[in-house]
Amino acid sequence: MHHLQDGLFFQRIPNSHGVRLIKTKDGKEPNTDNVDWSCAVNEERWAGVIAAVSLGGHSLEKWNRARLLHGVDLDSLSEPDWYGVDLDRTLARYEGWTHEGDIGEPIPAMFERVKQWIEEGKIVKIFTARADHGPTAIKAVEGWCEKHFGRRLPVTNIKSHGLVELWDDRARQVRPNTGELVC
Repeated sequence: MHHLQDGLFFQRIPNSHGVRLIKTKDGKEPNTDNVDWSCAVNEERWAGVIAAVSLGGHSLEKWNRARLLHGVDLDSLSEPDWYGVDLDRTLARYEGWTHEGDIGEPIPAMFERVKQWIEEGKIVKIFTARADHGPTAIKAVEGWCEKHFGRRLPVTNIKSHGLVELWDDRARQVRPNTGELVC
């Protein structure tokens, strides 16, 4: 985590070519209670984004004015396309919570699908509520991925513009702008 100015931080996004800009409400290092806003940006353009933020001030309104003034388009700056896969009951068997490191065995059909995506060069992120439990839980999920896939996959619980598909045992798809369920 790097501090740019009062309450504005950035960090590299693991296993990607991007950074996440984070604005906190209290000026302190980001945590689950003090984040005002954040956005992911492509590494090739993040210096321009940071310059726009620095010139634009601290509020989201000033940030939006600055990014428009400096031609920063968040949609074009967002991280590359990625596939989100839930961990518990989707990628790994789950029989109930015991502790952060207790992650079940891979579910074969989903495991093979993710392995294929990785072989095809697609970015796959583990999209799990376990990320809410902090660094220890995230490290446990990364370790599970390393054990089963031979590599650490990024772990998140945050959607971004790069998300192409989300595979989850709880998700339901709706038609855009209608609220109607897709069967």
